[in-house]
Amino acid sequence: MKKYLALVIALVMLLSITSAVAFADETVELTMWTFLDVYNPTNGRAIALGQLIERFEEAHPNIKVKVEAQDHSTLAAKYYAAFTAGNAPDVVQVNVREPLI
Repeated sequence: MKKYLALVIALVMLLSITSAVAFADETVELTMWTFLDVYNPTNGRAIALGQLIERFEEAHPNIKVKVEAQDHSTLAAKYYAAFTAGNAPDVVQVNVREPLI
């Protein structure tokens, strides 16, 4: 499961930034919404996500990932509202076992 989660996150990050920063020399900040708090991790998934982000940033020094922890129960609704308003985050991590709609 951890390998699957890591692969999904890495692919989403890669696809979301490829066109925007392919030849950029300046630092780009990506905003990520997730139900995990990587700044104050209390479980293995949050620790693993934090490590993945650290590795990603090491491999891509001009890209910084700003994680904004969200409440799991309202994440999908909040994302839809932000998307509709035109200010959705660059990356969103959701529970893939449950449909969003």
